Amino acid sequence: MPDYPYPPRWSDHARRKWDHILEEPLHTRRFRQGTLARQQRAIRRARRLVLLVLCLVLVMECIVAVFTSPWFRVRQVTWRATGLLLEHEATAVEEVLRFRSPASWFLVSLGDRTRALHALPFVRSARMQRGVPFSIDAQIQVRIPLVIVRAGNRNYEVDADGVPIRQARPARRHLPFIELQRGEELQPGRPLADPVVTSLIQLARSNEPSLWLRIAKIEVDPQDNLCLNMLDGVRIDLGNTEELARKFRLVQMIYEREPGISQRLRAINLSNPDWPACVVRRGVSVAADAGE
Repeated sequence: MPDYPYPPRWSDHARRKWDHILEEPLHTRRFRQGTLARQQRAIRRARRLVLLVLCLVLVMECIVAVFTSPWFRVRQVTWRATGLLLEHEATAVEEVLRFRSPASWFLVSLGDRTRALHALPFVRSARMQRGVPFSIDAQIQVRIPLVIVRAGNRNYEVDADGVPIRQARPARRHLPFIELQRGEELQPGRPLADPVVTSLIQLARSNEPSLWLRIAKIEVDPQDNLCLNMLDGVRIDLGNTEELARKFRLVQMIYEREPGISQRLRAINLSNPDWPACVVRRGVSVAADAGE
């Protein structure tokens, strides 16, 4: 028996095992201790890995619970428009902003809804953002009609960007009227690719409104020649769109100098602004006109 004390309460089996280990050579005992240490380190690594996996699973469960919980659903959707909308247009906006219940406030896609609002022909721009608590706010800029364009036996309201908005309403009869003598129809929401209409819209944005209030209708024939039908009955031929701004300035100057020119002239030709021509009404003395 070895001459060293045993720890108390050791069983006979434990004592025999300890005696066997102590009787082994030193290098064998060191090898056994190194193997045991490696096993313990492997066990600790496995435990840490299992604990990490469990923590990740718990975090994922919490995230899923937050994103799918009815408590975090979209509770209110509000929208504001910068202009007046028709009843069916307001219904279309509400249809786009209607979320499937329950919709998560965190997961709902605002980009898709914003693009859907931009696709509406009467919407110029739209912006959506998340509000507190758990609400969605939308701001809509409505297209404002600038002119009325007649194409394909239908009248359309067109804004400053050249985009048809809707079919013209009777309340918009005061807007400049452009008649395209072509068979094509316009599609609301799709910008016009007609350079003549685009040029006229640019002039309507920049010119004095007093001139446009005198114009009853602007006719554009299939050859893109323009004709102004004035409210006083004077017909002004402008020809093509070359020097169109200069031609409009001449018309403006004519009515500023002589507002009652319709009493003397029946038509004016400004196809060549350097050599204008006119048609005198019957009963007006040419000599008197020359003297003036």
